[in-house]
Amino acid sequence: MLKKATEDGFFSYNSKCSTAKENPNAITPDKGLICIYTDSIYNMEEIRKVESAIRKIVNYTDTLYYKSDMQTMTEQWMTS
Repeated sequence: MLKKATEDGFFSYNSKCSTAKENPNAITPDKGLICIYTDSIYNMEEIRKVESAIRKIVNYTDTLYYKSDMQTMTEQWMTS
């Protein structure tokens, strides 16, 4: 569903997600990951649009997290 939304141009950039295939590197094997890229960490309208779409398309009600490229590059997302 998210793939189709991306292909149809609903999101301004690309998206990707984890698969159901077993991953020995996963922190929690029963949870997955969805990445939808936005044009800017400062474009709150787009970020809210992406959040709303994820919640609607996959009926997701838990906490969502946003991570910038800078956080990825500096490993600020990692936990000890």
